[in-house]
Amino acid sequence: MADGRPGRPDRVALQVALGQLNLTHDTDYGMLIAGTVPAVIPLLIVFLVGARNFIADLATGAVRG
Repeated sequence: MADGRPGRPDRVALQVALGQLNLTHDTDYGMLIAGTVPAVIPLLIVFLVGARNFIADLATGAVRG
């Protein structure tokens, strides 16, 4: 795969498959969104957990004792 050739269609990352779907067919927004949701949910979970810990740490550091 390092030579720039595309991989097997059943073995590509979800983001790559979504890009290929958008290039090879007319844009079917329903299918594009249905594929985007599983790609975004793990990122959203990591962001929300990280943001909660970040704000808690800011509040802890702001208290003078």
